[in-house]
Amino acid sequence: MTRQIPMLFSPAMVGALLAGRKTETRRILNPQPETYHNDAGEICDIYPFKVEGETRSRIASGFGGCGVITTQECRAEIGDLIWAKEAHYAFGYWKTTDDLTKKTQKPKRMFVRNSTKPVLFDAPTGVMTGQPEQQSGWYKRSSLFLPKQESRLTLCVNSYGIERLHDITAAGAIAEGIDRTEGAFVAYCDYEDSPDDFYEWFSCPKASYRSLWNSINGAEAWAVNPWVDVTNFDVLHQNVCQVAA
Repeated sequence: MTRQIPMLFSPAMVGALLAGRKTETRRILNPQPETYHNDAGEICDIYPFKVEGETRSRIASGFGGCGVITTQECRAEIGDLIWAKEAHYAFGYWKTTDDLTKKTQKPKRMFVRNSTKPVLFDAPTGVMTGQPEQQSGWYKRSSLFLPKQESRLTLCVNSYGIERLHDITAAGAIAEGIDRTEGAFVAYCDYEDSPDDFYEWFSCPKASYRSLWNSINGAEAWAVNPWVDVTNFDVLHQNVCQVAA
């Protein structure tokens, strides 16, 4: 049976998926795999390993394809369907409940959606602000709350692998969906290095992707150089349930 995997995407990356620029995604492996060195001081490889009889690949570490197989599984396999979770607008209202939050011991608020109205991905007229009590209208909702049956983008996995973040190539950075402006690659956050490097920043796809990574994961996230899984896919502008049917 084909697996259907939810995955969060930022607004910028949803735009890249819709435009056809994005055909890959890199996600941090959690927990990070343990590594070790051989007698020559070389660090071991981290790679997917298919265990006979299991449907999903494990993550292994070693040299020359021989090593230790962990219990950690790869996020996606060839043929899996990823459905994109994205920010959207839902019609409904907020109400106060009788339950208390653990941190503040104040009454919890909950959003009650009117499921007879489909979600919208473009802002409608008169979007409500704040969380007024019992006032129906259109509210912007986090990608966390997008219902599976109302997703609009399905990613069909073609290949997958594991690498260190800094090993991304120029082609990989472009496949991640980075945008161009006037022939150069876009910077997704403020550039803090010297002005002499400014032209290189925009002309290099990998530098553009570095700025995108930091804008999503934090200002120092690139410097950590984590192990990531790399998923390559085709984008279908259809709901995942329709694709799987």
